[in-house]
Amino acid sequence: MSHNEHQSKRLAYLLRHSSLPDIHGWMPLADLITRHGFTAELLKDIVYNDEFGRYEFSSDRSAVKARYGHTNHVSIKLPPAIPPKRLYHGTSEKAVERILSEGIKRMQRQYVHLSETMEKAIRVGKRHGKPVVMAIGAEAMYRDGYTFHFIIQDVWLTSYIEPRYISIVTDDEKSTSPLCES
Repeated sequence: MSHNEHQSKRLAYLLRHSSLPDIHGWMPLADLITRHGFTAELLKDIVYNDEFGRYEFSSDRSAVKARYGHTNHVSIKLPPAIPPKRLYHGTSEKAVERILSEGIKRMQRQYVHLSETMEKAIRVGKRHGKPVVMAIGAEAMYRDGYTFHFIIQDVWLTSYIEPRYISIVTDDEKSTSPLCES
């Protein structure tokens, strides 16, 4: 793991899981620099180059927050959005049976994370072992009254996904994705 990757994980922990951010999720850059060993340049690099769009600077660039993925006390206000017909969720083989019987739960996080692309779901699933991609009937869920939030760069959030909206993406469907090639 590179130095920047390690620091990005540290920043994710501080902003998403520690008690340090304020109620809206903001943490002053000055604190991150003086108390946690970040530099202004490193923070800029992490925020602007994160492939999942996890972070944002305040309008005056004096603070940073995670846009999603919190397990801590923060209260992030997210506007509702109309989702596309289908979204994707990446997971591991060991979670499939539980998900198909219980649905996709937010677990310790505030929301379930979804992607517009199979490729991104595969990358997420690979973090947990052999990836399994699940297709989510987002349009049907929305029609049935579920709320979705669009974050950035194809990241979508919702509170829970019932098993009836979930199907496993087959190997034939995944074979069109360059990330699935061995």
